[in-house]
Amino acid sequence: MYPYCVPIVKKEKQLKARLSKARYFKLAQYAVSRDRTITSLIEDWIDSLPNLGS
Repeated sequence: MYPYCVPIVKKEKQLKARLSKARYFKLAQYAVSRDRTITSLIEDWIDSLPNLGS
């Protein structure tokens, strides 16, 4: 195995959201300015939500 391999996590779910063009481009510009993807921004936001217990 290669010492610097990063395991690939298969993404099994998709999130579809309706956004105005202005909001989409605002999000896209923010992602570019942080050298991130929109997916990674949304994942980080979801991870920051409190757990509501099960």
